[in-house]
Amino acid sequence: MDRAFFFIFAAFVAFSPGASGQAAAGSIAGRVFDESGAVFPGAAVELSQPGTGFRKSTLTAGDGAYRFEDLIEGTYALRVLGIGFSIVRQEVTLAPGASQRIDVTLKLEAIA
Repeated sequence: MDRAFFFIFAAFVAFSPGASGQAAAGSIAGRVFDESGAVFPGAAVELSQPGTGFRKSTLTAGDGAYRFEDLIEGTYALRVLGIGFSIVRQEVTLAPGASQRIDVTLKLEAIA
């Protein structure tokens, strides 16, 4: 009886949809620069997925780098801003398990 239970359990685990049906996670990463090409540490980077309520944010590191991991496939809105600079918005489509590199250049905000 114990053997039968073990084989039934093993077959259930091996062939259950959850075992192989999970989507691979992807990532979006890049660096932020100013107009002169210098890295931009401390820029605010926000990633959202309209219609789902998903939202993550981070600040760029000392080398201007940012990274968002464990993302599902779909279309995301990337927004980057720095004090005194214009906001950059970009749409990013991520395939299952893909990694996208999105570098951004911030431009000085026009003074009215």
